[in-house]
Amino acid sequence: MKLICKRIDSWPKLTWGAKILANSNVIEIIHGPSVEDHEDWVVEGCWTGVFEDGGFDQTDLIFGSGIRIRNEKVVFVSSGSTLDRLWWKQDKNEAIISNSLPAFLCLSRLDFLNDYNYSAAVGSIRLGLDHYQRVLPLSDGDINVLYYHNLIWDGLILKEQPKPYSSDEFLSFEDYESYLNENARALKKNAASKKRKINVSVLSTVSQGYDSLLSTVLAKNHMGCRQTVTIKESSSLWRGSDSGKKIAECLGIECVEYKRKIGFVSDEVFFWAVAGRAMELNMAQFDYPEPLCLFLTGFHGDTVWGTDSRYISNPFLSPSVAGMGISEYRLIRGIFHCPVPYWGIRHFPAIQKISKSSEMEPWSIGGSYDRPIPRRIVEEAGVPRQLFGQIKKNTQIPPYLLWPYSRIAQNSAYSYAQKNHFFAPSSFIVKLWRPLAQLDRLVYKNITERLGMPEIKWPWSRLNDQNILFQWANSVLRDRLSDSLTSHDINTGENKKKAKKRYEYRLPI
Repeated sequence: MKLICKRIDSWPKLTWGAKILANSNVIEIIHGPSVEDHEDWVVEGCWTGVFEDGGFDQTDLIFGSGIRIRNEKVVFVSSGSTLDRLWWKQDKNEAIISNSLPAFLCLSRLDFLNDYNYSAAVGSIRLGLDHYQRVLPLSDGDINVLYYHNLIWDGLILKEQPKPYSSDEFLSFEDYESYLNENARALKKNAASKKRKINVSVLSTVSQGYDSLLSTVLAKNHMGCRQTVTIKESSSLWRGSDSGKKIAECLGIECVEYKRKIGFVSDEVFFWAVAGRAMELNMAQFDYPEPLCLFLTGFHGDTVWGTDSRYISNPFLSPSVAGMGISEYRLIRGIFHCPVPYWGIRHFPAIQKISKSSEMEPWSIGGSYDRPIPRRIVEEAGVPRQLFGQIKKNTQIPPYLLWPYSRIAQNSAYSYAQKNHFFAPSSFIVKLWRPLAQLDRLVYKNITERLGMPEIKWPWSRLNDQNILFQWANSVLRDRLSDSLTSHDINTGENKKKAKKRYEYRLPI
């Protein structure tokens, strides 16, 4: 097998798409300017291995994605979490694989079906690796979505394959802590490799919760991270600030504090493209290190480090798609999203056993918000008990009204909806409805729901369908990528009639 790569500087930094023609031993790859391409491998990510060996297919601690030729087979490697994904299809003529849905749509020339709920299908990853919807219908064929596992091309077919394990089962807290520390150092070594063409810096988040704090301790003590970021205000009116600045001072690391803003993102379309929601818009305001950033977060810590036994048989189960919202945005900003709770997640029963062991009782405070493992690590790093993990807070953007925030995005979504026969409000109506929807949600959650009264269906309830926003955002981004390929004289097979139609509704977001 042979890789032929073409770099497109106008594509998002880390986006790639691969095409394999039937009866061919050549893999054609189009990629953004920050994707590393070598003779036998292509990668955008960091992993726990020697960078120049390109062994990202031999570990489950890879954050990003890549393509590796190995023993006459080709391994398409997904990220070691369910917060990123690969898209693929194979028919009698070709196979197409990409780390971006808009890029896949661009290369495959397929389009959405208006009467299918893609957002709900994508959101099914909340059910875990064994129960999510893997196949989605498109205009002229199906598309497959892959999380966590790898995809193997043997010259004839693509097939899913589990990742290798990076560790044996954890026998004690010391065993698990050693695993976290060793792999933090290994990721840092990989990120800092002199063999990389582009430098990678480390950044972590910090708050008053458990999960991001453990990530920050690892980043500071073992990865040379010198700065962390935090958002001051929580999304609640009464839970107060969620700023981790005082905690960062205890750890001896610089902390940049941001105000929680809504509607400030110039490229919010990248967030809507993930699942038709935009909860992670708050993460767009961070000043990520350039040119590339290994970004440590605590997403999924509520499952892995909590004490809820219902996850024993399904540690990938999640109450929401929280954390997945930056999976397209990270490609344009040059971010490798590294959620620490996923490290060793397939040994979750052992992690749960450690959390509930007698040796961890001094770090167990009881109640529903109790996570002994991160509490012990953070307290032993020098943070007083009363400064963190007291009450659960959230800085994400609540979907009081499910519609874009910026005026130009609203106009673009409205135009797309009108042409595809979806309901859509004007920008004036959105401005009127948004504060009313927020007030209604607060009244319902704090009064109406507690009294057992039914929720009132207001006019803005019609916007609870995320599917239109999912289709709109991915269509806009697909068209951007198609324009880039056209300017590089790369044929996507799009006919002129279709191109004229899309320019009618396409606006710069």
